[in-house]
Amino acid sequence: MTETLDLLFTGVPDLTNTGPDLAFAGPAFSLSAFQGAEKLPSFSFQTPVTVTIRYTDADVAGLDEGRLRLIYLDGASWVDAACGPYVRNPAANTLRVPICHLSEFGLYQWEFRVFLPLVVRPAI
Repeated sequence: MTETLDLLFTGVPDLTNTGPDLAFAGPAFSLSAFQGAEKLPSFSFQTPVTVTIRYTDADVAGLDEGRLRLIYLDGASWVDAACGPYVRNPAANTLRVPICHLSEFGLYQWEFRVFLPLVVRPAI
């Protein structure tokens, strides 16, 4: 027996409270699953489903497109949503990524910062 599953895509203006290590790169969205009128809150795919993210040059201005990641909040921290390899096409401003579950997602770049200790030496 086959049942119909409806996926609802909802745009999200921006995912907030991501922390200082992430730079927002444009699209943020929520994916939800429904069977009829019933929402399936903890739905997971049996096999990965590939989503294609389209972004603009303005979305990624100042960012490295090779470091973009689709992320989601796992309850405690922001983690990479991919359950397989990314396919990047910077010339077409697209990123293809396999996902295994539904959530709120956002396109971000992890920022790496280096903090050096301050050393003060008295003048001799």
